[in-house]
Amino acid sequence: ISRDTATGQRLSEEPGGSGFSRFLNIATTIGMLFMGVMAVKYGDSLMPSQLETLSHGAVLAMSLLATLACTAIVACQAALVRIAGAVTVSQPFVSQLMLLRRTYFALAVIVTSPALLLFALCPRGTGNVWFSVITIELAMTAFLYLKESLNLFISKKISILHWFLYLCTVEIFPVSLLWLSLVR
Repeated sequence: ISRDTATGQRLSEEPGGSGFSRFLNIATTIGMLFMGVMAVKYGDSLMPSQLETLSHGAVLAMSLLATLACTAIVACQAALVRIAGAVTVSQPFVSQLMLLRRTYFALAVIVTSPALLLFALCPRGTGNVWFSVITIELAMTAFLYLKESLNLFISKKISILHWFLYLCTVEIFPVSLLWLSLVR
């Protein structure tokens, strides 16, 4: 994640199949699969220990369903950003914002993967240390993403109010909607 300080230009994705673009695609795919693993393992840690363990096929199916739900959320978020970009005629800004999101998601995948794999291998009822490490790593990555997205909005002379509305509408609303539907 870099920016040319001499010109103030932010990282941009080259057209065509660059190595960085392939890296982001691979990291995104792995990250989406790991999100399913994390959801299933965290759900398992919330279950009472008296319940029987599920078969490997059921765990795999639940992991893939969680991955599908996460993918649906990301697709909804991307559609919201693209629609906003089409309405406001600001496609270059939207492209930079989408690249920023993909880059920080890849960073989160790289940072949390070792701890997530160790957490997934822990027996039921253990692994709280690894979960705490994952939470801290994700919080740090989210803070860096928020800081960089705010800097992007400010560099394009877009109001902080618009940045706040972006966060509420695109980043928080789809996740909270899924969470609310799961809780009910």
